[in-house]
Amino acid sequence: MEIENIINSLFSEGLFNNIHYVNENPAIINSTKYIKVDQVLNKIETSEKYELDEEVIILNQRLVSLRVRESIKNKFLSLFENEIYFKYFKRGIFKNLFIKKDPNKILNLFKDKEWIITSVDIIHQLSLLNNFEYISSNGDIRLVGKIENTFIYKLCGLSTENIIYTGNKIDINPIFNKDIVNKDDLVKIQYKFISSGNLQKIIIK
Repeated sequence: MEIENIINSLFSEGLFNNIHYVNENPAIINSTKYIKVDQVLNKIETSEKYELDEEVIILNQRLVSLRVRESIKNKFLSLFENEIYFKYFKRGIFKNLFIKKDPNKILNLFKDKEWIITSVDIIHQLSLLNNFEYISSNGDIRLVGKIENTFIYKLCGLSTENIIYTGNKIDINPIFNKDIVNKDDLVKIQYKFISSGNLQKIIIK
């Protein structure tokens, strides 16, 4: 069982600028950026150390890979702490009978974001707009479409909540230790999501 394969099965491409896979904890992440000063391009190299969180997953009859993906997915979704509420479906009997829902109102909630992760019902509403483009991919958090400059991901699973998770590629920096302890009835994994704090969770009522 390799962590790269698990992550590829969990996330479709496009959510992150980069996913770091390391062989140690603490993890050392080296990066290079270029800054232009007085018409001269300067190369700046940085090195940062991160203490990865260890998670112990107790196994049952379900597939090991599925249990690990669910655990990582739940930790990922917990990053979206900034919550707002928006009324769209529960508008009252009169409005539901006589006033058509306008998906543009949903679109306006995230027009400045690079991606959203949401439910089947929200995706259906967005697909009613003329500029919605369908995209085919795989993953538990699956790329299914694009509207204007925003990529649309479907959150696969049993949840029926209409929630929109919004962000940009730069907002989350994932780090995973390649070494996985898998023995008897438990798995130990080490990883960390470095968050910018700009993530938002929109609860649609």
